[in-house]
Amino acid sequence: MGVKKNDNRTPDYIPSINETKWYSYCVKNNIRVSYFPVQYEKGKWKITINIGPYKKGETAHISPATYDKYSLWQTYYQVCKYYYNKR
Repeated sequence: MGVKKNDNRTPDYIPSINETKWYSYCVKNNIRVSYFPVQYEKGKWKITINIGPYKKGETAHISPATYDKYSLWQTYYQVCKYYYNKR
C-alpha cells in the first residue's frame, strides 16, 4: 500500500513585521482568525472568525469566498489588519 498524500497542506508563507503585529493584536484580544479546507475541493480554504472568549458549541463566522494557495495568507492577514485598524 502506498502512502496517502496530504494535498490540503497550506502553502509556506513568511509574514512581514506588520502582519505579525496584526496577528498578535488579534490573539491578545480574543479575536480568533483561522482557516479550514473546503470539503471535496483540494487546495481551497475558507476563513473563519470568532470574537470573544471561547464558548463550548459556539458557531464561527465563515467567509463566503474560497481562497486558493495564492490568496489564502494575504486574505488571512488582511482580516487581522481589519480588526487591528478597528481598535
